[in-house]
Amino acid sequence: MIADGSVLDTVAHVVAAVMLLAGSFLAMVAGIGIARFPDLLARMHAATKPQVLGLALLMGGLALEIRTGVVIWTLVLVVALQLITAPVSAHMVGRAGYRTSQVRSDLLVVDELTDDLAVIERMADREGAAGRQMPAPSSSTGPSAGAGDDLVQGPEDQAGASAKAEAVEEEVLATRDPQPHDGAHEDTHEPPSGRS
Repeated sequence: MIADGSVLDTVAHVVAAVMLLAGSFLAMVAGIGIARFPDLLARMHAATKPQVLGLALLMGGLALEIRTGVVIWTLVLVVALQLITAPVSAHMVGRAGYRTSQVRSDLLVVDELTDDLAVIERMADREGAAGRQMPAPSSSTGPSAGAGDDLVQGPEDQAGASAKAEAVEEEVLATRDPQPHDGAHEDTHEPPSGRS
């Protein structure tokens, strides 16, 4: 325990004050970013990155001021839950916004999701066409026949699903970058003119 009025107590108060001010500043920056940024993705970035760091700084400063075990563990739990939930929620909001056309494509430097979705759609169209040409499976009359039989996968079905997933991944990667990376060259992508 730190004695009141000691040098270490004064240092803890100063560090706590700096952390509280820095956390408040980052929370304010996050609020300004949400109000001022032009599109969903930029606002989402402002809502998660500085806000989470600002909250962590605020909780750290509060822990230095209060200095009791129960409060410190509660503050650690608050920061941990924020670090776990903020990226997941930002990811889900971003994907939902993208799929509902709330993202301005003129502000994107790289748009890999459109390419990935186009590849998946093409593969689904191919499978749909192949499925229409295949004969219907024969019905079984045994005691295990039932409505949920098509949901049970045997080893052959699982191997086929695994091969299909690998084929989708290969096609997505092929459309994204037609030349395989050998690690010998750097990415030389430059942002569009007028933006830095």
